[in-house]
Order: sequence, then C-alpha cells, then structure tokens
Amino acid sequence: MAFQNINIGNIANDGTGDDLREAFVKVNNNFADLDQRVVIQADGENLGTGEGVYYVKTGNNMQFKSLIAGDNVSFTATANDITINAPDPIKSIQFNADTGTYSLAATGSIDLLGGQNINSTITGATTTFNIDPVNLVQQDTSPTLGGALDGATNNISNVNRVTATEFYGDLTGHVHGHDMRIYVNALAKTIFGTDYGLIVINTTNGFDLMFQATSIDYGTVASPASLVSNYGTVGTPL
Repeated sequence: MAFQNINIGNIANDGTGDDLREAFVKVNNNFADLDQRVVIQADGENLGTGEGVYYVKTGNNMQFKSLIAGDNVSFTATANDITINAPDPIKSIQFNADTGTYSLAATGSIDLLGGQNINSTITGATTTFNIDPVNLVQQDTSPTLGGALDGATNNISNVNRVTATEFYGDLTGHVHGHDMRIYVNALAKTIFGTDYGLIVINTTNGFDLMFQATSIDYGTVASPASLVSNYGTVGTPL
C-alpha cells in the first residue's frame, strides 16, 4: 500500500485540509502498512555446553523446550525463577564388613581389594574375587583336613614323620631304624617255601628197602592224614 499523506491545508482552519477523522484514518493505515513491512530479525541461542532450552524460531515466535522433572526431582516456579529440587538425594552409603564399617560420601569411592592369596577383578558392573593357590597350603602352619585326602596317585615326598593309627599298602623304608628286608629274606628261608630236598634212607636190609620204595601220604595241611611218624629229634636222630 502506498503511503497516505495527511492534507493539512494551506493555513490553519482554512477548510482545505483533511478533517480530523480522515487524518487519523490515514494514520492507522500507514501504521498497519508499516507493521507488515517490518520483519523481526531477532533469534535465540543456547550458551554453554549443557543441554539447550531454545528450540527454533517460527515466524515471529521463538519456541523453547519444556523442562520435565525426572525421578526424585521437582520444579518450583516463580515470576522470575525456576528452582530444581531433589527431595531425597543420596548423601552417603554405609558399608558393613565382618569387622568395621565405612560411610562413603556421594562423591567418594571405595576400593575392593583382595587379601592374602585373593585377587579382585572388576568387569563392567561385576566384581569377582579369585583365590590364588600359590603357596596357599604352605602359609597355613596348622592345616587340618575335614575329610579324606585323595592324592590322585601322586607322591608325598620330603616328609619327616608320619603318625597314623593304621597303615595299608606296601611299605618301603626302615621300621624303628631297621631294614625289614633282612628279616623278610631270613623268614623266606625258614618258613615261606624253603625246599630242603628229599628224605633219603640208607638201605642196609630188606625192611629198609621196602620202606624206601613205599610212598607215605600224610595228606595236606588243611586235611592231614591220621599217620604219626617218629623220626627222633634233631639233636638225637634215629
């Protein structure tokens, strides 16, 4: 629309200019045209590195994001301020152990360390404690078994003294300082199957010849025959 000029006449009250109503109509039209011509160049901008609240400008409107309270958070708004409240913040966590306690502040940290022969590992949200078996038995100066010990066919070496109520199996070594192999060999010659040969009878007459030619069965140890032979004594043989 073209600019509308107000006719003020040649001199005051000469009746040639616009009347008062017509003059203000032109004023209103000129302001309406001016309002349509002016474009607002202002825009919003988020400052800092945090989450911005300004969103976009649409026409003459600047749009902003809304704030939504999350868990344990609330908003209090006044004419000039918005207050963010956390009603029940975690201020500290108390750790209780078998011996002693510890209160951890909200900004503090706690170490999970293994003790003797124990190693700790953290993977994500999982903490694992592993037992290191190296020299574990050696460090126990008074070990006690709670059940039978299975050696899995392995040897036990460098033992000073073994105290037991019973012993099963083969024994290698000395008993009370004596080598038992000497006694075993001696017993084998007297009891365990020593062959003394045959009983030879010198025949000097017919009766001796008949006796030598005749086999006498004395039975077995488990079932002996009912025969008794008297050969005298070792010191005074017949």
